[in-house]
Amino acid sequence: MSAIASIPTATSPTSWADDSVAIAAARDVTRRHGGGDAAVDALRGVSLALHEGDFVAVMGPSGSGKSTLMHIMAGLDRPTSGSASIDGIALEGLRLGAANLARAVANPHDLDARGGMLMSSMMGAIAFQKDLGATHSCAHALGTVCGLHHGLANALMIEPVMSFNLEAAPHKFAELAHVVGAGSAQAFVPWLAHLKQTIGITGSLSSAGVKREYFERLVEIALADICHQTNPRPCGRADFERFFVEAF
Repeated sequence: MSAIASIPTATSPTSWADDSVAIAAARDVTRRHGGGDAAVDALRGVSLALHEGDFVAVMGPSGSGKSTLMHIMAGLDRPTSGSASIDGIALEGLRLGAANLARAVANPHDLDARGGMLMSSMMGAIAFQKDLGATHSCAHALGTVCGLHHGLANALMIEPVMSFNLEAAPHKFAELAHVVGAGSAQAFVPWLAHLKQTIGITGSLSSAGVKREYFERLVEIALADICHQTNPRPCGRADFERFFVEAF
């Protein structure tokens, strides 16, 4: 089987920093099936960035890796090495969540809203293929030390971490704000805080039963957690301490 070795980008960016605004991207992706003498390389070092408005055809003979590449870029498969980002799926999931979450909470019998949230949740799960970040590291620590529900832990920690990340990825925040109609990049976190209030998430770590004497252990566990290694902005002990203090 001949593998796809490389594909030029549709807009020929000068560096892979440019894929930060792509709706889907693959960077040095390889995919190996099997092992040993039976191993088959479906993809070898594929890099591709797709931007809004691009029209791209992936062509090649049967067995060249076309379907494998599409599966990886759709979040349905994971590469053996390299990485794929699927911002388009994540942004559509956000759009659906923004349009339907408050409705679904206000009226659980609104099947249209519930259906929108089902799709939003599915797209969020697919987008997890891109990795997570410091919010999840904090939530894992809160679950371990305090037994806090994982969803609530993420909700309570997301604003301090997102505010911290804004400096490192303002273009990403601008995309998020555009999708939900919040305006500027700086307006996205306040929009998120308002949405939380609308659906009844108004508490803090202290109101959820977290005590200050837990902070040292929380920080230790968050630091050891793998999720923050892919946070848009590197964070250390002092940063995690600040996250927990702000959320408290």
